[in-house]
Amino acid sequence: MGAVLEQLYDEQGRVDLVAVAGMIGDSIARIARMTPLTAGALRKNPTSDRAQPAARRFVRVLSDLTLLFGNRKAALIWLRTPHPELENHSPLDLLYDRHFEAVEGLVADLRSGSPG
Repeated sequence: MGAVLEQLYDEQGRVDLVAVAGMIGDSIARIARMTPLTAGALRKNPTSDRAQPAARRFVRVLSDLTLLFGNRKAALIWLRTPHPELENHSPLDLLYDRHFEAVEGLVADLRSGSPG
């Protein structure tokens, strides 16, 4: 994953979603949409165990894209850009709406060099 994304984790290895929001420049309210928590609950406990499954998947996608594109900025541009394979939704919007599989599939295609 590299040192670039290490700052997204607390000392116990849990993803800190407030740190994620800061890194990607988005609100905690939008980040909360991908978890079963409200924005208020996530602000109080940004490393909540209930949020970790979604948080880990999100960081894995961000990490994979950062490695593929060589930097976090390019990864974020890709995440924010509407994609024809996603019915012209951005991958980021699908992640926020809990459609992880669709985005993970596209990232896997990118990693393997397959079209998509």
